[in-house]
Parts: sequence; structure tokens; C-alpha cells
Amino acid sequence: MTFGHPRGTAATDLTPLAPLADALFPGLDLGDARRDRRFARVVQALARDAGQSLPQLLPRPADYAAALRLFDAPECSHANVLAAHQVGVLDALERRTATVLLLHDATVLDFSGHTTLEDDLGPVGNGGGRGWLAHQTLAVDPDTRLALGLVSQILHVRPESTKGESVADRRARLDRESRLWLRGVDEVGPVPAGCHWVDVCDRGADTFEFLQALVDRRRRYIVRSCHDRAVGGGPSDAKA
Repeated sequence: MTFGHPRGTAATDLTPLAPLADALFPGLDLGDARRDRRFARVVQALARDAGQSLPQLLPRPADYAAALRLFDAPECSHANVLAAHQVGVLDALERRTATVLLLHDATVLDFSGHTTLEDDLGPVGNGGGRGWLAHQTLAVDPDTRLALGLVSQILHVRPESTKGESVADRRARLDRESRLWLRGVDEVGPVPAGCHWVDVCDRGADTFEFLQALVDRRRRYIVRSCHDRAVGGGPSDAKA
């Protein structure tokens, strides 16, 4: 497999910016000082322009190849890197008294045609594509609209459709997508005393199962309605 690089692009300055990597991924241990330095350089490159692809961010073939070796290291796994970031963000959120919005949503990561990943992917889109469904939770400051960090990201493999599966069978599956909302909330964990965290979800979360779970966990939440239903505020409303 070959990878193209933009022609005529000057070599990017990849001076390590360790404070940025340390701030975003505190305590991350990649098992080797060289990996730590390379990781800091990739973080710096992404911070400069997150909208670019890795070959564009790392135009020198040697730098790009080094980044691929970094990502291939077992210590640089999704779980390890995310956990370091998640712990750092949650620790910072626990020290905040102002309102924090926890935005839950999903996006499709389409890797159709990537044969090396075929065994790890599931159907996406209309079923013809292959990839993951990434269900994530982003902490945001509602006053400044500043993203404070990613506190959950679940890579979900959609199961292959089963002909003849009943509605009851689909609802009984532990891997059904409607349960990702609850998994996202539970990955964030309980709201510490004195904190004001608000879960915000789109209409995909409008299920009795999820709403009941939020009530049981005494969460503050905003969920976009998907279904028409009668809503009451409790016994006092019933008496009115």
C-alpha cells in the first residue's frame, strides 16, 4: 500500500510541544520516551489544523511513517489514549461550579474498502458500507461554547442484520444501539456534589428506558422529543 503526500509542501516544523500533550493526555504512558516525543509532535500537528489528513499534516514521508508506527504500538491503543484524556477532563470538570453541558451523539466512521480492517467492522449507512458507529460525549462550557474535552467515546460495531428477527429479539439484544446512550452516561459516571452537569441528547435518546435511567441516576438532562406523549410532573399535578 502506498500513501501520497502533497507535492511541493515544505517540511513541517515538528518541534515537540510536550505541555499541550501533557495537558490533553495527563499521565499517558506509551512505554517509551521516543513514543512520547512522537505523540507530542502528532498532537501539535493536529492542534495546528485538525481538519487536515495525516499525510497533509505530516508531509515528510519519514514523519508520516513514524506516526503510523506510533499508532501501531499496543500502548497507543484507543482505550489507553482515551482513558488518559477522559480522566484529565473529568478531574477538571469536578473542580468547576459553573454549568457544564455533556453533549451525547453518534457519528459514523466509514472505512469501506479498508480490507485490513474488514474483520473489525460492521455495516454502516444503508448497509453497503463498513465501519464503526462512534458514540461520544463532549463536555462543553455553555457560556463560552468552548469544548472542554471528550469524556466518553464508544466504538460500536453494528451486528449484521438477521432475517426473521422479531422486535422482541432485537430489544433483548445487549448490543442494540439504543443502549449506547446509557453506556455513555455511565462512562462519565455520577455527577459530583456541587457540580451542575446537564446531559443533552437528540431524539435518538428519547426512549423510556433511557429517560427512566436518567431519573434513577438523578441527572439533569435535555432530550429532544421523538414521540408524542403525555408528560406530568408528579402527584401535585395529578391533583390540580
